[in-house]
Amino acid sequence: MPRLASLAVILLCVATLQCTKLEGEFGFKSPFDDHYKKILKTPEFKADEKRDWVFVFKNVSESFDAGVFIMKKEIVWAEVTHYTQKVSREGNVVYGTLENLPEGRYKIVITAGKDFISEKEFIIYSDDDT
Repeated sequence: MPRLASLAVILLCVATLQCTKLEGEFGFKSPFDDHYKKILKTPEFKADEKRDWVFVFKNVSESFDAGVFIMKKEIVWAEVTHYTQKVSREGNVVYGTLENLPEGRYKIVITAGKDFISEKEFIIYSDDDT
């Protein structure tokens, strides 16, 4: 019987760890789009265009504050901006807008507390030849 109890505790711990792992997907849309689109490769956006993005969490079991970081690749990844958004079962998304960013390689990083959740790199480019 103690072996059965130990097995039950182990299964409960594994189930709890699997349920608490947060994950999700990024989507982007332009001002003229009606819905967000998932882009598998590294998206590229013109510097003079506004672009909305969303990260949709899967299987949110309790409310938490998600950290959102926009980072730019310099010699190392440098923080451009950061903020938090409340995530819950009813509101399982974080979102933002990309605008007024100079040319370069960027990424959006999503965290929960000290835990890394996901990131998506993107490129801002300009048509200027100057």
